[in-house]
Amino acid sequence: MRSNFDTVYRPDIDGLRALAIGLVIVFHAELGVVSGGYVGVDVFFVISGYLITKIIYSDLHNNRFSFKRFWIRRARRLLPSMILVLSFTFIVFYNLYSPKLFYDMTSNLISQIFFVSNIYLWKNTNYFDVDAGLRPLLHMWSLSVEEQFYIFYPVIVCLIFKFKRNLLFPLLCASILLSLALAIWAAAAKPVAGFFLLPTRAWELGLGAGLALLSAEATGEEQVPPWLLSGASVVGLAMILASAFWFSSATPFPSYRALLPCVGTAMIMWSGGYRFKPLITKLFSNSVLIYIGLISYSLYLWHWVLFVFADNVNIPIEKIYLKISVIFFSVVFAALTYRFLENPIRKKTLLRSNSSFAASIFVPITVLSGLSIYSGVSGGIPDRFNQDEKNLLAYNDYNIDEKYRLRACFLHNNQRGFEDKAGCLRFGVGNNVLIWGDSHAAHLYIGINDKFPSDSNVSQFTAMNCPPFEQEVQRFNLNCNNLVKDIKKKIERKKFDIIILSANWFYHQNAKYFERNLRSALDFSKKNSEKTVLIGPTPMWKPSLPEHLVRVASGELPEMINMPLIAELRKLDKSLSKISMQYGAIYVSLIENLCEGTKCRASVGGASRTPLAWDEAHYTEGGSKFVAGIVHRSLARE
Repeated sequence: MRSNFDTVYRPDIDGLRALAIGLVIVFHAELGVVSGGYVGVDVFFVISGYLITKIIYSDLHNNRFSFKRFWIRRARRLLPSMILVLSFTFIVFYNLYSPKLFYDMTSNLISQIFFVSNIYLWKNTNYFDVDAGLRPLLHMWSLSVEEQFYIFYPVIVCLIFKFKRNLLFPLLCASILLSLALAIWAAAAKPVAGFFLLPTRAWELGLGAGLALLSAEATGEEQVPPWLLSGASVVGLAMILASAFWFSSATPFPSYRALLPCVGTAMIMWSGGYRFKPLITKLFSNSVLIYIGLISYSLYLWHWVLFVFADNVNIPIEKIYLKISVIFFSVVFAALTYRFLENPIRKKTLLRSNSSFAASIFVPITVLSGLSIYSGVSGGIPDRFNQDEKNLLAYNDYNIDEKYRLRACFLHNNQRGFEDKAGCLRFGVGNNVLIWGDSHAAHLYIGINDKFPSDSNVSQFTAMNCPPFEQEVQRFNLNCNNLVKDIKKKIERKKFDIIILSANWFYHQNAKYFERNLRSALDFSKKNSEKTVLIGPTPMWKPSLPEHLVRVASGELPEMINMPLIAELRKLDKSLSKISMQYGAIYVSLIENLCEGTKCRASVGGASRTPLAWDEAHYTEGGSKFVAGIVHRSLARE
C-alpha cells in the first residue's frame, strides 16, 4: 500500500491534458465545432493546481521541500520550450512584419520572459478582440498566470504548513470562494482584467489544489462505490464538453460559468484516484491520448504561433484543409520539441547540472531581452525596410482623430455619451443623413460628407465596438447599449431622410442573436427614416493592407491584390443582402464593388496612389471618399 503522501503517476491525467489541448486547438482553428474550446485552459489550470500541490505537500510531509529545487524543476519543465518558441517568433517577425507589429510583439515577448504577459495583454488587448490574430504570443498569458501562482503559492503553503497546518484546507477553501466572487464581479465590471489576471483565475488552480489536499489524506484503498466513481467521471466529462459546445467568445468568462469545466475536471480526476478505474479513466489512459498529453505543453506553445503566421502571410487559412495542415505541423513541431528538448532537459539527460542549465537559459533570455529592448527604443527596428516601404508602413500609424472625429462623434469604449456641442447631430433644411455604427461607420464620415450633395446635413453617431443595435453581451464597450438607447431617442425625435447602418459585421456575426439584432435595427430604421442603407462588409487584410502591399508591391501601388478572406466575406455579404431586402433597405455590397474573383481593391487615386485602408479594414481619407462614391451612386439609382 502506498503512503498517503506519495506522488504516483496518473496516466489518465495526461489523457485529460490531451482533451484540454484538443479543445483549445479546435477553438483557435475556428473549425466551427466547439465555440467555447477556450475552456481547455481552465482544465489545464485545475490540473496544474492539483499536481503542484501534490508535489509540495508530499515534499513538506517528508521534510524534503526546497524552494530552490521546486523552482528549478519548474524552470526545467517550462523554460526551454518557451524560449525556443519565443526565438522562432522573434526571427519570423523580424523578417516579415512591420515596425509597429514587431514593436508590439517584442513588447509582449519581454513581458512573457518575466512572466507578466497576462498583465501586458490586459492593458493592451482582449483575448477575443479583432486584433488577437495579430498577436502570436497571446496564448502565453496562461503561462504567466501559472508562473505567478508558482511564485506565491509555495511560500504561502509552507508558512501555513509550518505554523497552522490544520488551517491549510480551510484557508484554501476561503481563498477559492474569494477569488471566485472576484471573478463573478469582474465579468460584469472589468471583463478583460477578469479574464487575464491571477486574482480572478486563482480559484481554478485552487480547486485542483483542494482536490490534491483531500486525496493526500486518502490511500486509494477506501471503499467508494464503483457506481459513484463511474457516475462522477461521466458527469465530469459531460460538464467539460457542455461548456465547450455551449460557451462562445461572447460568454462573460470566467465568472461562475467556469465552474462547469473546472468542477468537471476535478470530478474526473477524483474518480480516477481509486483502485477501481471507471471507463472514462481507462479512456483517458489510452496510449495515444497519453502521448498527446505528454506533448501538450509544447503543442500549446506552437499551435497559436503557427496559426497566426499562416493567417498573416496571405494564406487563405479559412480553408479547412489548410487549418488541418497547420494543426498537423503544430503536432510535428511539438513532438520534436518534446523529444529533443523538453523531455531530455526535464529528465536531466541533457544539461544535467543546474549550472549548465542556468547558463543555457541565461544566454538566449539575455539576447532576446536585449533585442526586445532595442526594438522598443527604436520603434520596431525600422531600418529593416527601405524608404518607400517605410512610407507605406507609416499608414499603420494613420492619424484618424479629425477624419473619424475621434472622441467627439466616434467614441472610445470608456465614453458614456455624445455631447451636443461636438456637432455630431446636424439637422436642418436639405437632406438629413445619419451615419450609425462602430468604427466601420466612423471611417465613412469624411467620404460621405465630401461626396454627398452640398445641401446634405451629415450626422454621425459612432462608437468603438458598438454596432447599431443592443447586444446581449457587451464584451468590449460596456456603454454600448446605453449609447444605442440614447441614439434611438434622438432618431425618433428627428426622423432622418437617410440612415446609413455600418459595422464590422464580420466580427459581430459571432455574437449571440446577431441576425435577430440586425433585423431589429433594420426594422427600427425603416420606421424612423425615408431610406435605410445597409453597408456590407468591407475587404479585410491581415495583418494590415499596408503590410500586404509591402510584400507584393514594387514601385507604384497595384490597384487590386489577392484578399485571403474573400470566401468568408462573400458568404456574409450574400446573407446580409438577403436580410436587407426583406426590410426594403438599400444594400451596398462593398465586396461586389471592390472585388473581382479573389482580388480586391487595395489602392485609390491617380498617379500618386494611396492604400484604400490604413490597417486591416479601416479606410484612409482617399479610401473613404472612394467608397462614399459607391454609396452615393447606389442611392442615386433608387
